[in-house]
Amino acid sequence: MSCEAKTPLCDYCRESIWPAPNEYCHYIERSGTAIVAFVVGGRYKPGNGFAITAAHSDSVGFKVKPSNLCTAFYNQLELSTYAESHYYLWFDRDLSVAGQVAVKSVRSRSLHNKVLLFKKSYIFKTTLEGDNVSRRLVRVQQPILYIPSLAFSDGVSSNSFEYDEHTSFRPIIEMVPTDSRRKGDSVDKAVNLLSKYHPSFMKVVAEAARVTVDQIVDMDLYVYDVHSAQIGGMHDEFITGGRTDNITGTYTVFKALVKSLENENRLKLDENIRIFSDTERGANSTFLNHVLKRLSLCETTDAYELALSRSMLACVDQAHAMHPVFKDHYEKNHKPAMNGGPTISVGESFSTTASSHSVMKQIAAQVNVPLQIIVDRNDWSAGSTYARTMSAGLPVLAVDVGCVELAAHSVRSMECTNGIGQNIRLYAREQRNPEEDFVEFLNRAVTPYHAVDECKQLLLQEGFQELHESEPWDIEPNGKFFVTRNRTAIIAFAIGGMYRPGNGFNILVANTDSPCLRVKPISKLTSEGYNQVGLMTWARGLWHTWFDRDLAMAGEVVIKTGDGFSRRLININKPILYVPSLAIHLMRGVNPFHYNKETDFRAIFETVEAAGSGSDPRKGRPAMGGNNSDPTNILSQHHPNFLKLVAEAAQTSPDQIVDMDLYVYDAEEARIGGINKEFITGARLDNLVGTYTTIKGLIDSLADDCDLTGETNIRMVACFDSDNVGGTTEMGAKSAFFEHVLRRLSSHPEHPTAFELAVGRSMMLMVDQMNATHPNYLAASPQIAAEADVPLQVDFRSRSLDSERSESNERLLIFLQTLSVGDKQDGGSLAPGVAAKLGMLAGDVGCAQLAKKSVREMMGTKSIGEAIRLYSVGVVGLFHGNVRRNGDLFQKFLVRMRDVLESIQ
Repeated sequence: MSCEAKTPLCDYCRESIWPAPNEYCHYIERSGTAIVAFVVGGRYKPGNGFAITAAHSDSVGFKVKPSNLCTAFYNQLELSTYAESHYYLWFDRDLSVAGQVAVKSVRSRSLHNKVLLFKKSYIFKTTLEGDNVSRRLVRVQQPILYIPSLAFSDGVSSNSFEYDEHTSFRPIIEMVPTDSRRKGDSVDKAVNLLSKYHPSFMKVVAEAARVTVDQIVDMDLYVYDVHSAQIGGMHDEFITGGRTDNITGTYTVFKALVKSLENENRLKLDENIRIFSDTERGANSTFLNHVLKRLSLCETTDAYELALSRSMLACVDQAHAMHPVFKDHYEKNHKPAMNGGPTISVGESFSTTASSHSVMKQIAAQVNVPLQIIVDRNDWSAGSTYARTMSAGLPVLAVDVGCVELAAHSVRSMECTNGIGQNIRLYAREQRNPEEDFVEFLNRAVTPYHAVDECKQLLLQEGFQELHESEPWDIEPNGKFFVTRNRTAIIAFAIGGMYRPGNGFNILVANTDSPCLRVKPISKLTSEGYNQVGLMTWARGLWHTWFDRDLAMAGEVVIKTGDGFSRRLININKPILYVPSLAIHLMRGVNPFHYNKETDFRAIFETVEAAGSGSDPRKGRPAMGGNNSDPTNILSQHHPNFLKLVAEAAQTSPDQIVDMDLYVYDAEEARIGGINKEFITGARLDNLVGTYTTIKGLIDSLADDCDLTGETNIRMVACFDSDNVGGTTEMGAKSAFFEHVLRRLSSHPEHPTAFELAVGRSMMLMVDQMNATHPNYLAASPQIAAEADVPLQVDFRSRSLDSERSESNERLLIFLQTLSVGDKQDGGSLAPGVAAKLGMLAGDVGCAQLAKKSVREMMGTKSIGEAIRLYSVGVVGLFHGNVRRNGDLFQKFLVRMRDVLESIQ
């Protein structure tokens, strides 16, 4: 639902229409400085709870007093301070005014269609009988005020500055003409507004309000620094500006409201009302209380009290970040950092309790936002929030939460840029959809090298430790580890707290590779005025889909360093290659489309003319470079500009490059599409879906540390390279790498047969993409939906491992969606070969997709989240730990699989 669907409600209007369920978003304002917005759940009933997120709209500073002060040579204004602040920092700044003015207007509505009518005497002291008054927001953007400090030569101390709040803050607005100068101060006390302010000042305000001076009835003006807020720092990681306390809270609260409207299905199922409140009228105001009472009105007299008992209040206010200089002003064990996430304030000055703190921790964990704790020193109070006052008048569970900043209450404060997004996610209580995270992963994981690097980052963030094959392993129960080979294969595992050598493994296996085009070791080609790059096909793919695509390039580069060699990942994420098809007019026939994998996949890289080559642009060269290529010199094997581009990406020079392993990929990013955003289209779904969902499943299975403490097995995810070419490379599933890791984890000097025992107590799921039913080729594809109630399949053909197809199994296979077409095969699985090598029970499982092995594939969005949830359970409990091989084990696995799938529906 768009934000345009909001319904404004005037709290003074007798005919206000209050919301009914499914009329989701409404707001009500008071005085132009307070607003309460609320989202009514589709299943809300009077007496259900309120999820309240409150902020305040006011900030420290000055307000303009009615005055026409004239001193010496200047016309000046008088200001009144508003709340506690470092007011000495307001000296010597370009200042201006903003606020609201009351103006005479026509009857009925204001001239500004977004401004509501208000009761004339509520804000302004002036009451006019018989006139209609409307409210106008004004902001004078040019600097018109200046408060000069006392010059240093006039006796100001070099390390302190004392000021008088009553006389020091009189900003200059203009020079006084010589013939109009008068001595002393003069303030006109007349009722006429024109005589209360300088005419020139009134004129500027009237122009900003788009009215004439004589239309202005009253003014409520604030002073502000005209220097706009900025994003700065070496890495654009800081925000500096005025009024961050607490405009940050106001902004994040209401952005969270808008974000909560994105998921309309969730709103329909919500049983509560989400309240987003912002007020300047003070914590003691009854405004919010009255709104809640009116929302609870029904025949049940205690609905309001019942609702409060089921509600929670999050009071949003800025907190103090750890100052790098004044460290002794902070409690030594609680030092919040600006980039450390939102803070929970705890102590006698705050409303946070153990119960409310635990609730916020759960919400933060759900939306993946870190939390910090801030506690005041016993001998140095750092202020308080309005939460205690609000929760006293509104008896609900309350918590103090907010962003952290430096220089709070100053004319210009500082906070971190990442805190804004984190707080919005926290207040919206809206977790990112797993498919969105997956698409971002997919767009970064453009090669097996990058896929493994992304997996490493996910694991390191969750506390996993990296091991190395060439070093001894020091592992203990409850530990989380991973090991890689060739930077394209990774095995991650978590050791149960009750694990003993000989206990089993719960294993999920996926692969990091996909069919693709790769740059030939000698790629230099020239033909008909074009410099070309020779490409080779890798694995079995739908190669006709690679024609006429914008192609980018990524991979690994080996370079010379001072003490040997180093390996660097590169990603040239822009279209630099193009494989053109032959125009239809020049072909004898296009159905079927014939192509030669050796001669047709020569990508255009540049024109010879643009390259500055002195050779004949019409001279062709063979794919392997002919006699012009020196097999020992990489500079002669590739075009100079090609090497230059690679070297720049690797942050080196072409002559330092020793070797390259480069992949070509579609430069068009993966995205979520379809009318209902129910499909993912992109490259490498086969099988980075398996890589991502298994790694995330392992991580999610460890969300409760206590669960691992009671585990007897080892939870493991193995993602291998080279699956699409048989898995028989050093980093493939059929290599000794897998077995060596399992043996090292099982080895024990007192149990020489521990590995064999463990294999008999283990089970392995091979996770790979499967073919969904193609709507245009029904006879050639299995009856599997790309997006269905159960988006996962188990393959039980003769090539897989089930030989006991009982009647109950047959029913279960239908429930899971089977994958089998009698006269068609999709390439099979590595499960039989790996299972035969290890002697371990195994099965195949995966998500369905269309256009498998194409340059751009398609699947359902729902599959990602369901797969993660299934694997997070599967890596823990599908195998029940330490069950020994028997004739019923596989059938028990199927029954357990069915139970898990039913539990996540």
